[in-house]
Amino acid sequence: MNRNKSIAIIACDHGFGHTRRCLLVANKLAETGWHVHLFAPKKAVDKLAKTIGLNEKINLTYFSTLTSVEKFRKGNIYNWVMDLPPMDEYSLVVSDNLPEILKVRSDAILSGSFLWHKVVDGIDPSVYEYMENLFKTHKPKMIASSLFASQELYDLTNLYPVGLYAAEPVKHDPAQGDDLLISCGMSGEIEDEYREFVEKISFEETPPFSNVWVEPRLIPESPPGWMKPATYDKEMYKNLVAAIIRPGVGTVTDCLWGGARLFLYCESSNKEMINNAKIIENNCLGMQCFKMIEAYNNAIIYCRNRTMIRRNKKRLERISFYGVYEAVEIYELITHN
Repeated sequence: MNRNKSIAIIACDHGFGHTRRCLLVANKLAETGWHVHLFAPKKAVDKLAKTIGLNEKINLTYFSTLTSVEKFRKGNIYNWVMDLPPMDEYSLVVSDNLPEILKVRSDAILSGSFLWHKVVDGIDPSVYEYMENLFKTHKPKMIASSLFASQELYDLTNLYPVGLYAAEPVKHDPAQGDDLLISCGMSGEIEDEYREFVEKISFEETPPFSNVWVEPRLIPESPPGWMKPATYDKEMYKNLVAAIIRPGVGTVTDCLWGGARLFLYCESSNKEMINNAKIIENNCLGMQCFKMIEAYNNAIIYCRNRTMIRRNKKRLERISFYGVYEAVEIYELITHN
């Protein structure tokens, strides 16, 4: 292995957003001649590879960090770094949202948009102190999309802000579709609420959308013709006019890339989700809703208003979707310095 162009990328296994970001960067690095070793959970890789691809040059190891909010609260976070092979053979090591890597590579680079110990309510005090000490001792380099980067990142890390991590820059008219997406993410926190709502609207009159794409596991047994299981591919996103979603950064990015206005519904106990929703609202890219019926009704009103759609398109033109490219450039610069 050429150590000057080698990188280990480790994805947190809580949800698919972490693996999505890691896989996008890994693909781009492999394209540009890097030796890439990706450590990521099998379920996430298998799902995401179908839509964003998996470069055949990537050395892939299925890997689980066993990260969960409950473990942070109980104080028994898994010591996943002990499951890694030696990290000294890589010129760069990147860990998505997990600072424990600093124990074995003090020069490791972090990526993400938040810090676990700052967003988990009721975190065990010993875990909080442990995480704080890692950041105070190392003040690591970190790459984050500027739209979502929390203040803690600026305070505790040497932050490199970039654009959103899209599979490709916008090359289409982000106002061409009239579809709706309803998606609750993979955390399971409010899945039942989403499922009950989807069941309810499946019996109502046809909405003013050509298609309503729904998280596949939420689809009722006998859906109407206008309700379809979400494919999460580029063509689906490009045809969206609106999206009712739990505001994970990955899903938000794909929906904004497709041109959708966002109507956000999430659990009130999750600081990261609430913060993301506020950011979207403050940037006039969508609105936080406190009932699903509110989100749905507002999406319908928006879909029927061409003036609002044109204004949303103008706002989206100010958003950078070059995060993947910028991250790769930063890794190149760090390697050569």
